[in-house]
Amino acid sequence: MSASAATGALALMIRACALVLFMVMSMAEPFLAVVLSALAIGCFFVAVLFGFIFHAPFPHRWFVLVASVVFLLVYVLYRFVMQGVQRLLR
Repeated sequence: MSASAATGALALMIRACALVLFMVMSMAEPFLAVVLSALAIGCFFVAVLFGFIFHAPFPHRWFVLVASVVFLLVYVLYRFVMQGVQRLLR
């Protein structure tokens, strides 16, 4: 077995794993988009409504507001990871 055949077989295995990973991530993406966006919107409204509008004794309003941003960033990071896996398929 030559070195080029072994390299080709390894590249084929990596691309096959990337294809399976991309398919699984593509199927999970709509679910994650709905869940993460609902959590982000919910945290945002709770922080703004109770912490800033009603001036309720809500000392963690900044943490909840940051949590909404973190949920959105997790989704954006997920998209970048998907693009990285897609780049392995080229």
